[in-house]
Amino acid sequence: MRFPNSPQFLMNAAALGANPTEVAYEELYLALQQGIVDGQENPIVNIDSQNLGEVQDFLSMSSHQENSNLVLVGPVWNELSGPQQDALSRAVDAAVAQVPGCVEEDEKRILDEWAAGGAFQVVDDVDTAAFRARAEQYLRANLTPEQLTVYEAIRGSATP
Repeated sequence: MRFPNSPQFLMNAAALGANPTEVAYEELYLALQQGIVDGQENPIVNIDSQNLGEVQDFLSMSSHQENSNLVLVGPVWNELSGPQQDALSRAVDAAVAQVPGCVEEDEKRILDEWAAGGAFQVVDDVDTAAFRARAEQYLRANLTPEQLTVYEAIRGSATP
């Protein structure tokens, strides 16, 4: 299965029991077409934008990874005036509030189009609890104590 060359993604693959193959995103379509990889994992909007339905037949709705957006501002923050900092903070807060809904709308539209056009056989009865249990066991056995502290803090903040 194709995963990006990233320690976090490769660790996720191992935690879920996948056999990861590192393939650059730009080479994914060809890798699927030529059978170098049998599958890939990407957000639905990425799968759609790369026309991967042309080279794969199944889409498993495993929900194995949450998407997040991180906004970082370096030392330039201190060069902004108070009103500029406030405006930027409000804009980020608005984006944080609105982006999940926009993504959900796009995903629903794309899934509806795929269902109507038969691009994929969508598998949505995935045993996510089994994936979650396997990942939990793997991470608890393989994270350093410091990493485990961060992991537990993240899990503690997750909504059920």
